[in-house]
Amino acid sequence: GLSAVLLATVWLGSLAVDLEIGFGRLVAASASVGLLALLFGVLALAAGSVWPGRARAIAVAAGVAVAAWLLDGLGQAVDVLDAWRPLSPYYQAIGRNPLREGAPWLGWGALAAATALLAAVAAAGLERRDLRQ
Repeated sequence: GLSAVLLATVWLGSLAVDLEIGFGRLVAASASVGLLALLFGVLALAAGSVWPGRARAIAVAAGVAVAAWLLDGLGQAVDVLDAWRPLSPYYQAIGRNPLREGAPWLGWGALAAATALLAAVAAAGLERRDLRQ
């Protein structure tokens, strides 16, 4: 839902100031950001299902998000880290600049696969928890 709001506001804003960005490229960028947010949200769910505690789940997801962001950002500036950039979800979502290049289909596939794996971990963790306690 938030990705749709993002798309609508950026598209309307681009019309207002006459940016020459195609609607398909805006859709690609919004979908990339949405998949990235979904990945980290499901990571928090998986962490919370395996290790009970809201704060711990948030800390795991936030820590991984910051580490991935640092890897992608530093990888752009430090040659040694550049080879590791594809491991970052940020690189898979927006590293190839969907506003300029269009949909990063392989990156979306990697994000969807990682999200599905984490959803399976969350389902297994929730299945074995006793929620009455």
